[in-house]
Amino acid sequence: MKNRAIILIGKSGSGKGTQAERLAESITQAGGDVHRIEMGEAFRDFLRQSNYTADLSREVAQKGGLQPDFLANYFLTEELVKYSNGTRNFIFDGTPRTTRQARVLDGALRFYGIENPLVVHLEVSNDSVIGRMKERGRDDDHIEVMKTRLEWFETDTLRAVDFFRQFDDYYQVVTIDGEQDIDAIARELHEIAFD
Repeated sequence: MKNRAIILIGKSGSGKGTQAERLAESITQAGGDVHRIEMGEAFRDFLRQSNYTADLSREVAQKGGLQPDFLANYFLTEELVKYSNGTRNFIFDGTPRTTRQARVLDGALRFYGIENPLVVHLEVSNDSVIGRMKERGRDDDHIEVMKTRLEWFETDTLRAVDFFRQFDDYYQVVTIDGEQDIDAIARELHEIAFD
């Protein structure tokens, strides 16, 4: 596998990160070169900084709000410019989160000549997500913050999935039941990605 893009979209706590790690390992074991872009981690790193933009972004994060598109696109495009080499595979973990971000990613993938990108929507119920996030116990996983995140996932992020569906001549868009156990999800994802 080379020069492939796999976009994992799901609610916070849906298991995207776990599946992205496993998929990256599988690609590496098969002799492929892969770079994972994990937007949540990029923002958490950024929020540890001490500057005006990080301060404003931190206020958004503390309320569970959706970070502005320009910041998400900044992190995304910086990674692509830095790591694209014509053969490297990319796993996008938790991005895009809005239609505007999806448009930027779409332009980038086409610019880099990446063929047949795979978009995977890991579908899980809100109850499952809230249970999982409570178990994770991260500082930003308070119940009100979780509810806010789930709201913008429904109103903004699902529209990004719909954006990709419009271009079914370019994107392969699939939905995987994220309520399954981790290994079952990994097997299904592996079969689709390596098809």
